Amino acid sequence: MIKSYKCVFAIVGLVTIGYLLVKHLAKKVINGITLQGAALRWGSLTTSGISVTVILNYLNDTALPVPLDNLSGSIAFGDIALADVQLTHPVTIQPGAVTPVSVDTSISFVGLSLDLITAIKTKSFGGDGLYLSGDVTSAGITVPVNYKLVNV
Repeated sequence: MIKSYKCVFAIVGLVTIGYLLVKHLAKKVINGITLQGAALRWGSLTTSGISVTVILNYLNDTALPVPLDNLSGSIAFGDIALADVQLTHPVTIQPGAVTPVSVDTSISFVGLSLDLITAIKTKSFGGDGLYLSGDVTSAGITVPVNYKLVNV
């Protein structure tokens, strides 16, 4: 009976060590990914809003391709939310190269109007430009991001 408990504890210990090792290695790989630039390309104007494309240029300094499984967040100017951003398909950041990741979205006039009214009421117009704030997930590890966007 005691031997079976020792065996179970040994297996649980090995699985835990393996899990922590994989997480550590994945974190090292993700730390090899750096943002080289974040931009916003303005698209066409419609009756409901403006189409925009967020372009993120990631440099992979590792020797391995790194999957970008998810990117979700929002574009904002100060406290005024302009648009939600969601990666629609995974992207692979190639080793030793800069990989552009483009995400299309739109700024709704209705949503913008409501956010602008709220900003006027609360007197919260603070902000020094456009930002993409959210989360990036790669290999099961999620990292919060806050990227300043430049116009292209």
